[in-house]
Amino acid sequence: MKIFLSIMAWGFTALTTFYIFLLSLREAEPVKASVLCKFIVPPPFGLYLVVFFMAIGVTSHILLHNLPAPRMFDTVKGPQDESLTKSNERSLEAEFEDAASAGKAYAKDYFQAGERDFEAGRYEDALKNYGKSLSKLETMSAYLNLSICLNNIARFTDAEQVAEKGLAIALKKGHELFQAVFLSNIANMYRRQGKLNQALEYLEQATLIFERKKDLGNWANTRATIGMVYLRTGRTNDALVELRKSLKVHKDLKDIDNVGHDQLTIGNIYLTQEKFKEALASYQEALASYRRKGTLSDQASALGNIGGAYAGQGDFDKALEFQQQALQLYRKMNDPVGVAKTIGNIGSIYLRQGHPIDALKQLSEALEIQKRIGVKSDQAITLHNIARTYEGMGQDEKALIYLRESLDLTVQVGAQGEQASVLLHLGELYFKQGDVHNALATQLHALEIATTLRDIELEKMALNNLVTIYSHMGNKKELTEVERRLATINVDGKRE
Repeated sequence: MKIFLSIMAWGFTALTTFYIFLLSLREAEPVKASVLCKFIVPPPFGLYLVVFFMAIGVTSHILLHNLPAPRMFDTVKGPQDESLTKSNERSLEAEFEDAASAGKAYAKDYFQAGERDFEAGRYEDALKNYGKSLSKLETMSAYLNLSICLNNIARFTDAEQVAEKGLAIALKKGHELFQAVFLSNIANMYRRQGKLNQALEYLEQATLIFERKKDLGNWANTRATIGMVYLRTGRTNDALVELRKSLKVHKDLKDIDNVGHDQLTIGNIYLTQEKFKEALASYQEALASYRRKGTLSDQASALGNIGGAYAGQGDFDKALEFQQQALQLYRKMNDPVGVAKTIGNIGSIYLRQGHPIDALKQLSEALEIQKRIGVKSDQAITLHNIARTYEGMGQDEKALIYLRESLDLTVQVGAQGEQASVLLHLGELYFKQGDVHNALATQLHALEIATTLRDIELEKMALNNLVTIYSHMGNKKELTEVERRLATINVDGKRE
């Protein structure tokens, strides 16, 4: 389009100038005697033709000037449906303009190979190729995409380190858009680990840069992520405000993919508030958006969430129906992560129905897939759900085994939020068995993590458990302090 408009703009500008020249010389003998005379339309129609040529030239110049610049970044979805900003070949080429290296061609070839692997979901292969690209020439683009690959396979610490290296280069070069993208992606990594305070700090910095650069798409994505962090901390009303800001911008931009993502997240907020009808309506809007423009994976995610809303209402038959639809799509795409997640959801529904044997069968199948593909963060969640199932069956010792295994994995991947959740459950089982010492230790550890993360909901649960433990132990001093601390947290999840 740019080449076509350039030809039209400069071609008709030149034609206008030439035709004006011919009209001015139409009475000259050399012109009358030449073949050019055949192309001259005498006034007033000749002047009309000049105006017509000029209008085409000017219009082409205006369209060329206002033609949207090629996007340097793409938005991709992470394992938990978070929006991550990824480099593409245009951003790589922009970096090459400033680089003087014989390794450019090799760096580009390896980067392109990484792009193909990433598109196919082969993140292990993609990170190897991005790494080879970096070995030939250090680029922010390769650091960015390498960090996303590491994030997608739950190697959070490595992902952060790689992203921080890219951020350092962006700061050194003064490239603000790359700075904002790195800040936003690192914040998403922090969010997945439960480091919510650090995530908010980076997100606010990124938002200011996107706003200054008038990058509305990434600004909206970042506001949506802020909303997701607020949701994790129990600030559901604030989360809704942020998601509605994001949704409005994405609708204005006609960015249907992200419109669907915003609608999905709004549904999650309503689900947390136990507003099941509102959640269902929002999920159905997301599904409609994804069916207009979106991947099968997006549609499967929306179908699974619709199933979750029906489960929240107690309509388990409908819930299973939509989970099965999601499962069919994930299997059609050969997406083992989505398959395992959905099978795990089906297991959780069976558990809520009071069918623990069926639940265990589904959860065990999900765990087997997750072990095969090496997604440790998802394994930790499934192990936790298996522990809940065994506890419901009265088999507390087996539940403890699975909880400890889940805890080990949360520590390995650095998923601090899930680690605190498992510690809370462990403490409750220890207390149930009369092991007050370990019950107290796990709750204090969970409280320490929750405080560090500033996760109000986790903090409240830990404090409530400590009230029970200290009351049982007769520790009046500690009990008074815990009750005082608990009283400083109001019902909205904010400190007074």
